[in-house]
Amino acid sequence: MYTLFFGSCLLYASRNILPVCSSYIAKELNWTRQDEGLVMGIFFWGYMLTQFAGGYFSDVFGGEMVLPLTAAIWGLITTLFVIIPLIVSQKDVIFHFFLLTRFLLGIFQGFFYPGLASLMAKRVHMSERQFTYSFITSGSHAGTLMCGFVGSFLTEAYGWGLPFLFIGSMTMFWAAFVFQHLIIYLDSQQSDNPSTLDSLSRLSSIRSSIKASFFSISPPIFSVRIRKCVNDIESP
Repeated sequence: MYTLFFGSCLLYASRNILPVCSSYIAKELNWTRQDEGLVMGIFFWGYMLTQFAGGYFSDVFGGEMVLPLTAAIWGLITTLFVIIPLIVSQKDVIFHFFLLTRFLLGIFQGFFYPGLASLMAKRVHMSERQFTYSFITSGSHAGTLMCGFVGSFLTEAYGWGLPFLFIGSMTMFWAAFVFQHLIIYLDSQQSDNPSTLDSLSRLSSIRSSIKASFFSISPPIFSVRIRKCVNDIESP
């Protein structure tokens, strides 16, 4: 649980480090305010595209596979923000590479919460699920605070590139740790408790009986979508 909490911290630290460093990057690369807004906003276009795909692949392959694999990719993408200016000299080309990189960051981070929800549904007892999920997702706020405090300090002291390298490297180490230990733990758990496989198969059969159209017309789910849209509009 604490490991996934830390993963949620890294998720939001990686997402928010660009806004923290944007004034330094804009000054170095001669960006306008419109350029800054475009680079930061394109993240959500990629993030939106993989929400349903993230849930599908997590149900098929398991959240324990999807989470570390996609985290390793968006951790690597985070470090690319530092590498691109080192290998490309034209500032307009750097800008377009930043757009692409930020878009890809959104795409692969879109797998995190669907993968986490699938993992909670399959591996956490129902009586403990609400607290566990709430605790893990609270890491997003901790990651935002860490990004603002530590990121600002590192940027001021060592330049804007170091926070990207630090967060990206930590994410890749986290992904490797989770992949190794979570897979080993789940394999041993299944061997000790073979009934787990039976319960998962029953869960899959129940899910397959629910029509996809239910999720598009269900009033509770539709209201959650409206709330999420309003929340994102109000967010800075």
